[in-house]
Amino acid sequence: GSVAWFGDLSRADIPSVGGKGANLGELTQAGFPVPAGFVVTAQGYIDAMDEAGIRDDLFRRFTEACAAADDPAALAAAAEDLEAQVAGAGVPDGLRAEVLEAYHRLGSDACVAVRSSAREEDAELAARAGEFDTFLFVHGEERLLEHLKRAWSGLWTERAIHNRALAGLGSERAGGGVVV
Repeated sequence: GSVAWFGDLSRADIPSVGGKGANLGELTQAGFPVPAGFVVTAQGYIDAMDEAGIRDDLFRRFTEACAAADDPAALAAAAEDLEAQVAGAGVPDGLRAEVLEAYHRLGSDACVAVRSSAREEDAELAARAGEFDTFLFVHGEERLLEHLKRAWSGLWTERAIHNRALAGLGSERAGGGVVV
């Protein structure tokens, strides 16, 4: 599915939920006091980009942006375009239903944090803690979905593209989960 609960996750799930999501799973399973939560998986992101018809274009533009990583103006233009494409992609109906069902399981009036959990974020060769934005005090269905898209867009900022290029990480690594 496109939603995975912390209690079901471990380090083996990094390709699906990213480092932060997997670590929250490990902590939950070890009995630490982790608030209840879930991760919108990398597959959910991929499916959303596929349904919007932009996935191939994102990866093509990312490759071009990496090649221009030393040209600040070109990198800025590419990042702005990539972020706008992702923000405009929307959340497909099936994923929307899964996410909102999970959100309501947290409580009918839940206030949550939303944060990217990129696959490479906590990797040794690419340790870049704090690269992605965290959205706090997100309340309500529409705000949750809005911040889910903002987290996805955050994968394509100038900083994120530049850092992936420097680390030699390909476009296939541009993705991951979103922790809620």
